[in-house]
Amino acid sequence: YMGILNQNKIMAQDTQVTLGYWAIRGLAEPIRLLFEYLGTKYNERRYHLTEERQKWFEEDKQKLQTNFPNLPYLQDGDFVFTDSLAIVNYVCKKANREDVLGNENVQSVARFYEVYGKVNDLRSAMVGIFYNPQFQELLQPKLDSTIHPGLKQLEKQLEGREYLIGNVTYADFVLYELLDVLAIIDKAILKDYPNLLALHERVRNLSLIHI
Repeated sequence: YMGILNQNKIMAQDTQVTLGYWAIRGLAEPIRLLFEYLGTKYNERRYHLTEERQKWFEEDKQKLQTNFPNLPYLQDGDFVFTDSLAIVNYVCKKANREDVLGNENVQSVARFYEVYGKVNDLRSAMVGIFYNPQFQELLQPKLDSTIHPGLKQLEKQLEGREYLIGNVTYADFVLYELLDVLAIIDKAILKDYPNLLALHERVRNLSLIHI
């Protein structure tokens, strides 16, 4: 789906940032969800994996005004930087929405990074087999050894909560993307996780996000 990219609505911030990434969901999709949720005015530079791969590596990456050129990157005026979590922190703080980083108190911040780390570990585990030619053979062992144990922990974390730490945070957007991808692979993967399915639907229906 690409329905979250609604560039015509009125955004909350005055300046427009540019998000650079491959023309896939990947690391950028939770960031896009965050932008939509915060009302961040943005556009994108999407590099197609086939036609523009060479352009990124041989041209644009060399010209990017940072010592750490990579994808994703964010450009805000003359300021350019990379790293997904750096982008998330920058945008949340610029929007005065540090609550999306769990910034209610020191304990909620710690809990945010704890659950974010778990979700990101599961995402990385799936990415590790996505591009492997033996994906189908590797999928079930990976689900059994890593994904299902992690999903069970997250299912328990959601007991009595609408979102992972109570209020909406970036970790919920990363989890949404993971759950969405798992459902695309096989909806049956999530059948035993009612709390996770409820969160997936809840994020999908957030009024500021168009999915």
